[in-house]
Amino acid sequence: MELIGALLTCSFFCLFPTSNRDAKHLPMINFDHLFSCLYETNDEKMENKIKCIIHYFERICSHMPTGLVSFERKVLPLEDVALCVTYPKADSWSKSATPLCHFEVHRSGLIEDQSKEALEVDFANRG
Repeated sequence: MELIGALLTCSFFCLFPTSNRDAKHLPMINFDHLFSCLYETNDEKMENKIKCIIHYFERICSHMPTGLVSFERKVLPLEDVALCVTYPKADSWSKSATPLCHFEVHRSGLIEDQSKEALEVDFANRG
């Protein structure tokens, strides 16, 4: 958990080197673009992202969470590939008759307080 806080702090203060990131096809990790968007356009969404990050710093400074954090990125191919699942059509969910498995939605609280194998979904980048 401390490592996540340290990485986020370095990004917030733009401490990661930026040279050769494009050549290596690496995304920018520093938050300078976040600050420049706020300055150039006075974008309320960007301001709220910064407030969210500062709130996170306040929380971890008052009490460092314990536990395990894991990341997984799943990408489906755009075209049909043998033995591979592809993106569903746009209307496939609305036309599907397959029942969903049992799940619970919690609109408040912390993921750390939920039962094992909880999933947290973040829609922060939605416009």
